[in-house]
Amino acid sequence: MSPNRFVLQFALSDLAGLATRYGYRQDEGAFAAGRNIVNGNYGRENLKVIVRWKSARKIGFIDDNTDAEIAHALRFASAPGISENSAVEIQASRSGRAYGLRHPYNNPSGQVHNH
Repeated sequence: MSPNRFVLQFALSDLAGLATRYGYRQDEGAFAAGRNIVNGNYGRENLKVIVRWKSARKIGFIDDNTDAEIAHALRFASAPGISENSAVEIQASRSGRAYGLRHPYNNPSGQVHNH
């Protein structure tokens, strides 16, 4: 097999079922939390919704931060004109206290980025 040849990893007949299983409904909570943040609600719970959506394993990192640190990072990350890279940097810069995500509230196109 050529390394440049795409090979479907499941039966084509499974495609419709998989599409419904992995739809966008599971993203609604994260996008709602992102809208809450953009609207000024910088609470810990909004961040936890987003972290659970992106990577539940990182939820413990949130508790290493004070509410004031979380509010500061979310306020910065959701400010108009802040690039996605800058939003991620502020969250990963606190000496090991990292959330390390790409946030749906900082992604107006709605596209999911997996990094």
